Amino acid sequence: MHTANSPWRKGLRLALSEQNALLENSFHPCHNPAMGKARVVVDARMVGATGHGIGNYVEDLAASLKDKDLPYELVFLLSPECPKASLLRSYEHHISPIKFLSAKEIFLLAPEIKKLKPDLFHSPSFSSLARYDFPVAFTVHDLNHLYFAGNFHKLYYRYLLLPALKKAKAIASVSETAAAEIDLWLRNYGEKRQVRVVPNSIRRLTGASAEATLTTHGLSRKGYFLCLSNPKPHKNTDFLIRAYSQARQENPNLSPLVLSTPGPSGGGILHLGSLPGSAIPALLSEARAFFFPSLYEGFGRPPVEAALAGTLPFAADIPVLREALAGVKEARFLNPTDLDQWVAAFRELGLKSPLPISSASQDWILRSYSLEQVALKADAFYREALAL
Repeated sequence: MHTANSPWRKGLRLALSEQNALLENSFHPCHNPAMGKARVVVDARMVGATGHGIGNYVEDLAASLKDKDLPYELVFLLSPECPKASLLRSYEHHISPIKFLSAKEIFLLAPEIKKLKPDLFHSPSFSSLARYDFPVAFTVHDLNHLYFAGNFHKLYYRYLLLPALKKAKAIASVSETAAAEIDLWLRNYGEKRQVRVVPNSIRRLTGASAEATLTTHGLSRKGYFLCLSNPKPHKNTDFLIRAYSQARQENPNLSPLVLSTPGPSGGGILHLGSLPGSAIPALLSEARAFFFPSLYEGFGRPPVEAALAGTLPFAADIPVLREALAGVKEARFLNPTDLDQWVAAFRELGLKSPLPISSASQDWILRSYSLEQVALKADAFYREALAL
């Protein structure tokens, strides 16, 4: 909770006054080709030792455009926690002491960015600055804070993010569903903008051996259900636990439910907490089935990765997950507020094996979310923002 005198609220009040002082013509002019390659500074401070959805997205961008002949160059702003082996460190990069989504970034990040002489700054999230005089582009993954967060986040979106998007040189999101939602939100404030889709890349994951990973957590092949999520309310994991617990009362021999959330384990439920990326591939491929009951997503990466690993996903029946899994004919969709449907799914899996994911469905994922697709759309996004 943010109190009236917390640093966040004090910072927001200052940000609002400074944001109102910005002039429409305060940006540098568009890149002049005669000056050589344009410099696109990308915020990658969220990339650390543990997985981060937006961090994965930024690393996909970097991988998709690596070694391509482009009229611009990517420069990454990293945190000290960025792994030494990260592809981002093979680009020109600069280490920032300012933490991602901290109050300090609202006021102190812009001068740091300006030192890098950007022709464009790409914020791949809702992270916004109070005052800046360089062109900016955004990737807004979703609007979940407007629905599932407190008043502070609503004020942040209204008085920091919204004005920044109005001035942005280009705006992107990660799915057609999310792009349409952001477009509608902007239109509600009188702003008509094209919101491009620059998707995530989904590819076959590699990591620690399955045997070592399963042994570490006391699991067996195809002997557990899996949910990779976080404990935020819209992820709906408490609902999933209730459904599983009810099904297990009927069938005490039901395979355990493994979650990547913190909490006490027991009653067939195993909370593993935050997991290293190296453990994810084995956990996905060896699960009996994958469950994703989220009420809201901008894309919904985990069930797509599960399907590519050959594991049947049971996903919430919401438009964005229908879109993300459109070519996976085996995917099962359940109402995320109907407990009986999820109990029935666990009950069914206790009696028979789930369908395997066909090679056709896996090929669709690889085609639809390839690095080549990301490169094409990311390049168009940057060219629009740079007026190239």
